[in-house]
Amino acid sequence: SSALPQKKNPDPFEMVRSKTHLIRGLFDQISSAPAGLPTGYHKDFQEIKKSIFGIIDELVPTLKVMGKMLPELILHRGTMAELCAKSGVAALDLAEALAESTSLPFREAHRMVGTLVRESLKRKIEIEQADPRWVPGLPEVLRQAGITSLATFLKPTSLIRRRISRGGPSPSEVTRMVRSSNSRLLASRKIWKQRESKLADSQKAIQAAIRNAISMR
Repeated sequence: SSALPQKKNPDPFEMVRSKTHLIRGLFDQISSAPAGLPTGYHKDFQEIKKSIFGIIDELVPTLKVMGKMLPELILHRGTMAELCAKSGVAALDLAEALAESTSLPFREAHRMVGTLVRESLKRKIEIEQADPRWVPGLPEVLRQAGITSLATFLKPTSLIRRRISRGGPSPSEVTRMVRSSNSRLLASRKIWKQRESKLADSQKAIQAAIRNAISMR
């Protein structure tokens, strides 16, 4: 794909994603270093410093890059919604709904939905436009699951709203996570400002002590 002049990859976002895992790995080293150690100081802790400095070296420029990218990001919501509707991404949701709402094993629900997808591809139509009668037994299973219309059930917006598990993508859960993150961010900023103030006071005290020592000579 690198040979295609017209292609534009979101390289900065991909690199930030990779940095996330790198930083997580360094943190794992920090958190696991004290494991199994008796009380007191041991030289194992000297290895932690390298990881801390490594995290800072990776995190600071990453945040600067994100700070420049996000304000300039343009989301083409109409195109995104259209592509989601055509991607067949809802097939898994349909299989899960059939297995959860009926006595059908998931493997059988998976097989039925897979057959429906293949039949849709043959006819070059989207899965929500498919006829359940193409798959033997599927109309009855849909009735048992309370699904009266594939088009209605498979709407991307409807599917997302049903993903209400903790950490899921439903609007309500995303809103909760954003609020929680903002609360933690504000608390962290407050601590950061307090530490900056203490550091500035310490630097002033050190400079005053140095000037005093020089003047005493």
